[in-house]
Amino acid sequence: MNHKKMVEVFFSFEEENSIEYSRRKKMSPEDRIREFYEIQCRRWGKDWQKIPIRKVVSFEEVSW
Repeated sequence: MNHKKMVEVFFSFEEENSIEYSRRKKMSPEDRIREFYEIQCRRWGKDWQKIPIRKVVSFEEVSW
């Protein structure tokens, strides 16, 4: 696969959100699922469907 990489600079979060919304609106349901799968694999690894994600929370109490 030869993926073309591109960087875009936006002047506001609103502008970026608007463009991203338009991009997703043009996608087919299959493309959305494929993109979701890829993002999950990047974040959690290829076994993300088989091995439950273990969520860990820690916090620190401060007196100030």
